[in-house]
Amino acid sequence: MIKAILAIGHINYDEFLERILEMAKQHPEQLGGMKLPPFSGKMLKMIPSHKKNEMLAQAMNSSKDKILPQAEMLLSRILGPVRLKDLAVNCENGGPDEATVMLEFAEYNRFYLIDNFLPLYYSEYTAPQVLGENYQGSFELGTVQNYMKQQDPKTCQLLIAKSMSVNRSYLMQLLQNGAAAGGIELRMNNIRLMVK
Repeated sequence: MIKAILAIGHINYDEFLERILEMAKQHPEQLGGMKLPPFSGKMLKMIPSHKKNEMLAQAMNSSKDKILPQAEMLLSRILGPVRLKDLAVNCENGGPDEATVMLEFAEYNRFYLIDNFLPLYYSEYTAPQVLGENYQGSFELGTVQNYMKQQDPKTCQLLIAKSMSVNRSYLMQLLQNGAAAGGIELRMNNIRLMVK
């Protein structure tokens, strides 16, 4: 099971929360009936950033069963079809608009990961770092996919997580661009990936 820790350095909370409030008014079914405070956009701008951080973290953590499908939908637009097992937001140790988001991905068939996820961020340039010095084949994507399919499930997940880690700056750019396409200003500080 792959787990990702996203360190968010900056998010424009005014725009983000305003969009959530607007979506909740127009399409309450999309938030699964989650209750939101009766704020307007103008009221949100008056709340200090660290309080917005706390509000958002508390709302997301207490309603994760309703948030998970929305997070899956947003991530799927950027990374392809994803399923999440868990999500948690922490903002205690960061600055006024910093947060850490933990995403735990559901168990995937390794062949699905290799065929659908790897091509999104694979790079022949970084492949030697991922595959190690014992790998003797070509670094062409198809050859690497076939090699990974021959590994046991745990090794395969480790190789995929390592590949995502090595190419994390590209993944962070994908997430930032995806947020920007939705009108949300987001800056990622880091992504850490691990296999449980």
